Amino acid sequence: MAIPSGSGTEVLKRFGDEGINGNAAVANLTVPTNHIFTILTIHVAETANNAELLTLYMTNGSDSNSASRFVRKLALPGYGNYVHNDRLVMHPADTLTVYTDDTSSLDVWISYIDQDWS
Repeated sequence: MAIPSGSGTEVLKRFGDEGINGNAAVANLTVPTNHIFTILTIHVAETANNAELLTLYMTNGSDSNSASRFVRKLALPGYGNYVHNDRLVMHPADTLTVYTDDTSSLDVWISYIDQDWS
């Protein structure tokens, strides 16, 4: 990854996906080369009225076998919502994943800052 030189951009962005099957370990957000993402908020809504166990984790781009779970098996009721407001910093090739233990239907909304040094 390039070291920030002071000549890049910093933009607020968002990512959304609806009706995802969390059991398929959907990778929601992967950081491209020469970018740094700062995750501001992750909002998850269960849309099928099924109780779920929600897990959110990041895979380290430099070690794809390393998965850091920051929410693990959180009980999410049918039509329930979860908001994660803690800041997370992601480097190139890091991947943020939303996962549930069973087949599910989730809407996900992620707000983040994209620092582009390319």
